[in-house]
Order: sequence, then C-alpha cells, then structure tokens
Amino acid sequence: MPYKDKNTKKWVGSIYYTDITGDTKRKRKKGFSTKKEALEWELLYKNNMFVKQDDVNVNFMSFKELCDSYIYSLSGNTKPTTIERYKTSIKSFKPLYNKKANQITVKDIMSWQQHMRLNDEKSYSINTINNAKTTLGAIFDYGMDTYGLQSNPAKRVKRLKNFKADQSINYIDIDTYLKLEKSINDILYKTFFMFLFYTGARRGEAQALTWKDINFKTKNIIINKTLNNKTKGMNYVISVPKTANSKRKFKIPDKLLEQLKVLKSSYRDTEGFSESWFIFGGINPLKDTTIERRKNKYFKEAKIKPITIHEFRHSHATLLINNGVRIDVVQKRLGHASIQTTIDFYGAMYEQASDEATDLINNL
Repeated sequence: MPYKDKNTKKWVGSIYYTDITGDTKRKRKKGFSTKKEALEWELLYKNNMFVKQDDVNVNFMSFKELCDSYIYSLSGNTKPTTIERYKTSIKSFKPLYNKKANQITVKDIMSWQQHMRLNDEKSYSINTINNAKTTLGAIFDYGMDTYGLQSNPAKRVKRLKNFKADQSINYIDIDTYLKLEKSINDILYKTFFMFLFYTGARRGEAQALTWKDINFKTKNIIINKTLNNKTKGMNYVISVPKTANSKRKFKIPDKLLEQLKVLKSSYRDTEGFSESWFIFGGINPLKDTTIERRKNKYFKEAKIKPITIHEFRHSHATLLINNGVRIDVVQKRLGHASIQTTIDFYGAMYEQASDEATDLINNL
C-alpha cells in the first residue's frame, strides 16, 4: 500500500512479492506527488509493467528481477511442470543475479557456462547446462519484447559440445528381467515393472494411467498424459506430454494384459473402486520415492545389478531391436519426437544387428 515519506512529503509505492526461490521481497518506488500515482505504479508493477520504460532497461531492472518477471508472465498459460523446470534453470543463474539486465555481456554468459562446468559444489551435465542456456535466451527475448532490451547476448554464445554421445546404453535382457520378475511377490509392483519392461513407457506416463486408458477387448492402451510429483507445493500434476508423438496407442502383449486383469480384480474388492482410479496406485498414484525403493529392493533380492527406472525403457527398445523390429516402429512405440532421436539412442544397436546378419550370411 502507498504511504507518505515523512521527510520528503512525497508518496511511496510499496508492494510485497514472492520471488522464484519462494522468498518474500519488498519493492518500493519513491517520489510520487499523489497517492493515486503511487497506487497506479503498484498496480502496474504487479502486472509486470512499469511507468517509465527507461527505468526498466537502464537504471532499474537487475537480471534477477527480469527472471522473476519472466516467470510471472508464464503463469496461467504454461504447464506448472514447465515453469518448475525454468525455475530450476534460473537458480543456476545466481552469478548473474545482481547485474543490470542490459549490461550482461557474451563474456558474462561464457563465464557462467564455465562456472557450471567447474562447480565444486555440484556437477552439472552438458545437457543441463545447454538446457539452462536455452532458458537464458528465452528470458532475454522476453526482456527485448517487454522492456526494450537492445540485444540477446545468449544467442551469441555457442552450446557446449557433448562428447558422451557414444557411451553404451545400460539395460537388462529378457532372461534377466524374468529373474527379476520372480523376485517380486507384490501384485501392484510386479505389474508396474512388467508394464515398464514390455511397453517402454516413461515413468510419468505409467503413473498417470487410469483404467479408462485400457481396452481389454482390443488389447489397446492409450498414453496421452504424464504425471510429475516434483512440482513445488503440489502432491502431483498431470499434464499432456511434451510432444505430439508422445501421445500414442498400441497393443500390449497377452502376458501383460493378463497381469493387468489380475491387478484390476484386486482393486475391485476395494470400496469405491472406479475406472478413473490410477492403474498403479488406486486413488493416488505411486510416488517416485516409493517406486525407487521397491525397485532397489527387488533387484537386491534377485541378486541383479540394478538399472534406473528410465533404463527399463532402454531395455524394452533393446528387446524390440534384437528381435528385428524396424526403427520407425520402435520410434512410434517409444513416442520419440522424431526418428532421429531413436537413431541417436539406438543406432549403434542396429549397426551391430546388421553386422551379425552379415556374419550369418557369410557362414552359410
């Protein structure tokens, strides 16, 4: 609320707001002749607009304030999970926070990249740094469109090269999976890990599934949403997948279908059962931490070297490739945005399969 400065007799605009880190901050602007002018400034500030453009792009706005404004502008038209991802990137921009938004240079951003690469407190992957730089570029674009910044220095900084593209993919084969399956005596988790292995679904896609998504007559399952339970202040958020190709429908194998019937039968005995219940969890979906704990438990009991939840997806892809499934079919099955993504991940496996086919012919 506006108040009058006892010394200058001028009105002061004053508002409190929460920044991207969750801290409560106060913003004031002095020198208004009337209470009405101060109040108008407060309303304009809350809507991320300022009375004088030159106050914003020259004498006023720090890069941290530009970041806060950018996040505020996304509210209402951007998925909460996406906003949380941007907030995570923005926290890495701390070395730039106190600089004026219009005074950040290409050299500053290159120094930030090196800070991220050589950080003693936390190791950041090349992909994480490059993704954060993309967010940095989007913030400067926003500053140009909204506040009249003259340039986007992030666009003049190259992405870091990732030299880990040739690293091998970790997965389990069918025999190892079957050994794991025998160690699981809980219907829910046996079905969950079976689903991951035989469909290649992402963790969030599996968590978001409800019984409405399965047609037991046609043996089809529809994947059209994903779940994230890492959004600050919420138990979980269900949203559409990040790409159109992630939405897909395919048949599931008979073995998995029968296991899903067993799981559904166990739910039917629960009071209030509904087709809108989550397949994996019931009224509430399984939590990431619970899934991880159970996974580690079963791998340990089976005396198998554990893989990550995402590597169940690699295991499914490997199962398909080793059995001669075309790469375009694998792409559609996994819901990759493009066939190039599938080639980038699994191209080496196809080359190996081709070599094996050649050796087979040579030995005929």
